[in-house]
Amino acid sequence: LAAAALKPKPVSRPVIFELTAPPQVRSVDLPRISPDGRRLAFNAIDSLGVQSIWVRQMNSLDAQRLPGTEGATRPFWSPDSRFLAFFTGGKLYKIDVAGGPPIAICDAPRGADGSWGTKGVILFDGTSADSVQKVAASGGIATGATRIDRGRGETYTAWPQFLPDGEHFLYLAYAGADVRTLFVGSINSPKIKSLGDAASRVEYAAGYLLQVRNNVLLAQKFDARACKTAGDPFPVAQNVEVAGMGSARFSASSEGTLVYRSGGGSSDN
Repeated sequence: LAAAALKPKPVSRPVIFELTAPPQVRSVDLPRISPDGRRLAFNAIDSLGVQSIWVRQMNSLDAQRLPGTEGATRPFWSPDSRFLAFFTGGKLYKIDVAGGPPIAICDAPRGADGSWGTKGVILFDGTSADSVQKVAASGGIATGATRIDRGRGETYTAWPQFLPDGEHFLYLAYAGADVRTLFVGSINSPKIKSLGDAASRVEYAAGYLLQVRNNVLLAQKFDARACKTAGDPFPVAQNVEVAGMGSARFSASSEGTLVYRSGGGSSDN
């Protein structure tokens, strides 16, 4: 894993440093940095074959296993950086990173990846045949948050990412494995806005949209209120790993700290 600053201050060039995995961990999945930029969470399989969530303070050299997350997949943070949500056993859970048992939020037999908004709503992936789902972070029954346009050849929607207002969100619509369109949706309205083709999953951070093309992490200015891009994308990091279906291995905090997994993998553009 590596980390960098998207908009470094006061220096004029990014500061990049390596984040090593614990010695007892043999496999690390997609990293997730907390919105405040202070913690890093990741799925890992240890030397005994147990998969769980590990959390590391960014100012520490040590990562700790988060008790109660055995079997968990794809963690994502609450907007206040206090909780992690994750999937296991066909349900979506949340857990306080300071300690305590996991709390079930809803049934999620098809849950994959998620985003937790500032207005207490969680979005998460369904399967490769249905829409993004939404549910109250306090608990409830998940319902559809996006519409699949079969007339446009879309087969499913995925990779939800809330914008700062907690109402609008980014997501990808797939029309085949390598045909991806980036949209802005709303949890309160069926209206959507296309932002064009997407090379990979997309995140918003510190006034920029981030995505990976040909293993290069690109940033483009984005007005989150008007939902408009400006200017041309520019490179932020090289050799960023991308798995299938645009699963780029990077994460960004609200203030612009980036973490990413470097190495091989498909360019998936």
